[in-house]
Amino acid sequence: MKKFSIILIFLLASLGLSAQVYDGITQPTVFRYWMPVNVSVNNPDNVSAAPFVGVKATLADWVSLTPVLQYNINQESASPQIWLNLNYKQKYYLLMRTVYNLKTGRLSETLSGTAKLGSYMVDFTWYNFFRNDKFLQSDRLQFVAGYASGRLVFNAGYAFRMNPGLVTNLRFKMTKLSWLQLRYDTGTDQVTISTAIHL
Repeated sequence: MKKFSIILIFLLASLGLSAQVYDGITQPTVFRYWMPVNVSVNNPDNVSAAPFVGVKATLADWVSLTPVLQYNINQESASPQIWLNLNYKQKYYLLMRTVYNLKTGRLSETLSGTAKLGSYMVDFTWYNFFRNDKFLQSDRLQFVAGYASGRLVFNAGYAFRMNPGLVTNLRFKMTKLSWLQLRYDTGTDQVTISTAIHL
């Protein structure tokens, strides 16, 4: 009953809050650099980092393609990726991220979406929708909504299926195109500090 109440609260909150969480959906520039650093709450010495760079090619007003290269420093593994971004009238977005891990030889697919309804916005991300040659295995579905005021953006939501739990993000916009973000995920019990730079 407690979990249901929490889910209901966030679904209701999403009707009145508006701040996009996943900027990869509406990446405003051609070049992007993103550096996420994860720290375990239970074990602060457990730190991991996996920076990536991407270059966006706009094919039409409604579609863009972004080749991305991500490198996990701790695992010493590289993951080339293709991000296919579709939109309808710049209001409804769907992002498909295809990731191939060169070290493990495994392919995975993550889906993300954003709906802009006037001043309202709702985001979802379905991590590992396809993974290890199977659908819906070790996947995670996340819904988040938020509020933006000036240079600050606060988001909150809930993740289902694998590692369910509350998710919160606090973002500070250094410029219109670059930001710092602090994320706390109760499902994975991790704090993530991210830097995104767009050129």
